[in-house]
Amino acid sequence: MAGVGAGVGAAPGYFCQQWGLTLLEPVYPRSYHWVCPVTGPAGEAWVLKLRPPDRDCQLEIQTLRDYGGRGAARLMASDPERGALLLEQLEPGSLLAAVLRSGEEALAVEHAALTMLQLWQNPPSGQPSLQAWAGGFARIGPGCPLAPERWQEAQELYLQWSAEPVREVLLHGDLHPDNLLLGPKGDYLAIDPHGRVGDPAFEPAAYLRNYLTHQPDPVSSLRLRIQGFAEALALSPTRIAGWGYVQTVLSALWLWEDHAHDPALDVMAAMERELQIAGWLRELWQEYLASAG
Repeated sequence: MAGVGAGVGAAPGYFCQQWGLTLLEPVYPRSYHWVCPVTGPAGEAWVLKLRPPDRDCQLEIQTLRDYGGRGAARLMASDPERGALLLEQLEPGSLLAAVLRSGEEALAVEHAALTMLQLWQNPPSGQPSLQAWAGGFARIGPGCPLAPERWQEAQELYLQWSAEPVREVLLHGDLHPDNLLLGPKGDYLAIDPHGRVGDPAFEPAAYLRNYLTHQPDPVSSLRLRIQGFAEALALSPTRIAGWGYVQTVLSALWLWEDHAHDPALDVMAAMERELQIAGWLRELWQEYLASAG
């Protein structure tokens, strides 16, 4: 059994005793946190997730409670003070990314959009808004090696749009193709929500910027994704593309904040890849803006 990462609140054995769990192999290698399949006291197929017991952990737990199993993995139990979540195990559990890699772009967007519609609900009290992420530009940008003009326009658009009086919903906040797993009813269910309140057009942003490098024409793939989400969700393609642009720039800044001193990652190369995608999204945003005007 793989060891538990640094920063988690308690060892797996504690929760095995508290919740009557039996650990199984393997610990999921792709997860950012420690995630392991378990069986419950009556043989239930569950998943134990351990992560640092911080504010993000509290938001994940609260968001899963708000979902109540609608469009997302069901939360069976939690211990926010120790950073533990006990979740239903999704079967067969294949990633939506597999559909993307098979070349079924339109089908993958359709599945993701259906999940978004399941997840969105009126904003509950206590969940932060998208404006809570806006501070990342001013916090990270001046100290990173990027020229200011590479992130300041995105900052301005983010601040403008996140303050506008639009219809707001509870957003997952990180709904990329690896956070959508196939469930027993044939639909894709979300995991790892960040929990933010804001413009629904923000939600496709994390999806847009992932799994583009294998595409022969990334810009055409982005255009197909934007149009697919706009039609399925009845949203403006201009706002979907614009939110994709600013969120991808912010993602590049987060890479610097989290990995600037990580010898295992060429952080500048990773940032440039994100900024290349941001540039494509900016072009599409401008294209949609011009056609709408």
